[in-house]
Amino acid sequence: MVTPAGRLTAYRLETSLATRLKASAGPIQIPFNFESRGTSWYAEGVGLVKSIQKTRNGESITELVALRK
Repeated sequence: MVTPAGRLTAYRLETSLATRLKASAGPIQIPFNFESRGTSWYAEGVGLVKSIQKTRNGESITELVALRK
């Protein structure tokens, strides 16, 4: 895995999340559906080095930019 903090050996973790809820107001039911898929990389002795979360509205990226030893 290459990040702005440098090249690290990392484990890749793929995730998916689906949340299905219904809100009720008397006879009216409103569904709330949320889905996301993500990929995260973890380096031993460092922790999370990069994460990409994707939803239908776009994506969020978290990335390690500096590492102090």
